[in-house]
Amino acid sequence: MTPGRNDPCPCGSGKKYKHCCLRAHEAVPPEEVTWRRVRRAIDDLGHRILNAAMAHFGPTGIHEAWAEFTLWEDEEAFDPETPHIQVFAPWFLYDWLPDPEETEVPPAAHATTAAQAYVQKAGTRLDPVAKRYIEACGQASFSFHEVLTCEPGRRFRLRDALLGTEIDVFEASASARARPADLMFAKVVPIDGIAVIDGCGPAVIPPRYKPGIIELRKDIPALRDLFGAERLREYQLDLFELYHDITDELLNPRPPALANTDGEPLQFQRLLYDIDAPREVFEKLKDLASGTNIVFAATGVTDGTLMKGVRFFGDGIRTTSLIMQTHPHRIRFIDSIHVQAQGATTKIRF
Repeated sequence: MTPGRNDPCPCGSGKKYKHCCLRAHEAVPPEEVTWRRVRRAIDDLGHRILNAAMAHFGPTGIHEAWAEFTLWEDEEAFDPETPHIQVFAPWFLYDWLPDPEETEVPPAAHATTAAQAYVQKAGTRLDPVAKRYIEACGQASFSFHEVLTCEPGRRFRLRDALLGTEIDVFEASASARARPADLMFAKVVPIDGIAVIDGCGPAVIPPRYKPGIIELRKDIPALRDLFGAERLREYQLDLFELYHDITDELLNPRPPALANTDGEPLQFQRLLYDIDAPREVFEKLKDLASGTNIVFAATGVTDGTLMKGVRFFGDGIRTTSLIMQTHPHRIRFIDSIHVQAQGATTKIRF
């Protein structure tokens, strides 16, 4: 229990708490002060650099970067609503450079990242802390990190699964959904004696994926030398390939196998009916729903024009249902999440 200001100090000095240990207990740790200063300096920095990127690379730059980020396997144009935005955006702003042989980006932008262009344009008007942060982001690399210890909503200690280095990281949202032994794909940025996360994948990676990450480490030579982080940057697309494989599996898990009572797999079929006389059909079926207070309910199994089908995620199932009533006259669409995890706190991100 926290003592009152006028209570005896719990240290046993005999003084009132306000005249003894109160000030020390209220003091903010130096690293917390640094973290707050950094957060103030980089507030909205990403949007400012993005504006600079659009002017620097032109209208095609972001789409070329997206194609490279997805390893040229996604034929769709860049969508800002993508679940990968927290990984793609930092990479695009701080790391991406166009291929001079296959780009529509103006030649003047071939050798300068969007962040570097922003620093040059801002000049002396740029906050010194923000400038150091941009430089640190340009030197850092995305990697797979294992959670060693965690203070949810505040900080955690991470070990780079590829480099073997450990670091304490200030992070509110990611630390709130991670547990020891979990992994995450993130860019950890050291700045002014602390470390923060600049970009992080949309899903916490379960420990069962660690062997695949270790195999990747074997394929990248000299990772543990003094230039390990720079080596990771050279193999960034290899990291993205493994990241996409893992994340796609986590975000789009295969549905469970469904079978009948004989163990035979179920096969979904779609039946389409052409009705020539709707009134005649209504007259024949109306006795099935007679009365003045009728409720109709349906839940989508597969995606259709009216409702989405069943969607599976790591800890459960998401469904869309339609309910229509005659009294009161009401039509409702209900989006439901059915949690299947047992014995653990389930994290759901909307």
